[in-house]
Amino acid sequence: MDKKIVLIIILIICTVIVLSYIGYMIFLNGNGVIKLNKKVSKLQESLLNDKDLNFAREEYVVFLSVSDSKEKAYVTNGIGNTLKEAIDNAKSKMKVNISLYKINPEWVRIDVVNKEEVLKTNDLKEDLFGSENEYRKGLSLDKNYDVALLENELNVNKIIDYKNREINLENLNKYLNSENKNLKGIDNLPDEFISFSCISYMYDEKEVYRLGIESENYGRKEEKDLREVRLIEIMENASEYLIDCVDENGKFIYRYNPLDDNTTNTYNILRHEGTVWSMLEVYKITKNKELKENIELATKFVVNKSVKDKDENTSYIIENKNNEIKLGANGIGILMFIEYMETFNTDEYKELVLKLGNGILDMQNEDGSYYHVYMYPDFKKYEEYRTVYYDGEATFALAKLYEYTKDEKYLKAAEKALDYFYENNYEKHKDHWIEYAVNEVTKYNPKKEYFELGLKNVRDNLSTIVNTNYCNPINLELLTVGLEIYDRASKNNIFIDDFDVEDLISAIYYRADYQLNGLFYKEIAMYFKNPSRIVNSFFTRDDDFRVRIDDVQHNINGYYNMFKNYKLIEEYSKK
Repeated sequence: MDKKIVLIIILIICTVIVLSYIGYMIFLNGNGVIKLNKKVSKLQESLLNDKDLNFAREEYVVFLSVSDSKEKAYVTNGIGNTLKEAIDNAKSKMKVNISLYKINPEWVRIDVVNKEEVLKTNDLKEDLFGSENEYRKGLSLDKNYDVALLENELNVNKIIDYKNREINLENLNKYLNSENKNLKGIDNLPDEFISFSCISYMYDEKEVYRLGIESENYGRKEEKDLREVRLIEIMENASEYLIDCVDENGKFIYRYNPLDDNTTNTYNILRHEGTVWSMLEVYKITKNKELKENIELATKFVVNKSVKDKDENTSYIIENKNNEIKLGANGIGILMFIEYMETFNTDEYKELVLKLGNGILDMQNEDGSYYHVYMYPDFKKYEEYRTVYYDGEATFALAKLYEYTKDEKYLKAAEKALDYFYENNYEKHKDHWIEYAVNEVTKYNPKKEYFELGLKNVRDNLSTIVNTNYCNPINLELLTVGLEIYDRASKNNIFIDDFDVEDLISAIYYRADYQLNGLFYKEIAMYFKNPSRIVNSFFTRDDDFRVRIDDVQHNINGYYNMFKNYKLIEEYSKK
């Protein structure tokens, strides 16, 4: 074939490919704009019908955030004499972004400034005092909102320096200059700021919903009622994150840092075991095949990497990074292995749990207390006391081991531990593991002192639990297990002074809802670097929004207990 003809054919093919690509990009951009228009229209409709929109400015200020669910949200804002005009102005800017960056607007959020306050620099310093990432308002650096950021933008991009209680100009300009914001940087910070809060709505792949306006649940989906179906959904979604964290050897990604989309190399075998235990709880409800496969991998990881025999009858679970033998690791290991065997109807780890139980007995003192840390490989004592959690974990495990084997020595040891806890007022520790231990032992020995310990653990700590400004998931575990103890105590005609079950029920509902402030809803996840990786997992706000496997585990445990006791909670609610 003539070389000239071949060249022409190649040129035609290349032209077709280029034109097809251009056409496809035009289609995508056009489709993106159409989808944006549709979603914004629905959001605008909801806003116009919102009775809480208490407009106090001469002009409306609107923020529009858009993400494809895989990358960090793009944020624009607009001002107008009407709500529609302000939205249109923000939308016009967003259309430019869609064209430039080929954005598919899967998640669209609108925030309308509803309240504002002028703050001098010293006033702002005072407002920023407190826990890290807890400033829950937006800030504008000028009265026209030319340089203005939502609270998510401020915290996710570390624009607020909480240590020095000031705005970090370097981080601010870095974010302003990014394609996600696309604004000019500034040379100096102003002498005063406008602090603002918003009425907000979100449109995800399926629906429009309103976001909270109260301080504790500001900017996240309003959950009307945590029914059983929703509790299952929360647990199942969270378990999907855990599935994604398990590698081919059964090891978890222990900690994920959503601010920079990186992981850390630290590890904790005790938390590994607890996480598998929570996954087993979810599996009992969902029967998810992929979840089962990862549970099996993660369980075998413990056996292959951390179980060490002291002798033919005694075993310990080792923390490999420092060769520590932690009392709690044996405790949670027993819970994990027994739950595994009961869930999958096997006796695969029967011999192992007996040897781990003997390891706990070896660490128990004559008075019922425990020695907390030995060292491997010589099995010598290293640290007498580390954390109260180990005490409850070990005692709960011994009681579960009795349930599994019916061997009295395990129950006697658990009772001896509870006697020690009672005599030493362990309710002062506000420990959920003690509550689990009391609940398990009283199934077999309804001793008055044990019930008193469990009930005091709720009563004496209830006010602190309710009023704590922190999404600590172990609080929900303590409360829900405490209700089981109260119910059993009542049936045994055992009561303590000043215990109000109505207050306990109210606290369960309140903490179950408050705990959701640590859930990565789409409307929160969208501002991070890799939203799809973290959505529906749980984070710790004051530690750079970290997601650690035990954060997810304890949230699952709490909601599982609530699900398991839902009818009991309802029954006492009606009373």
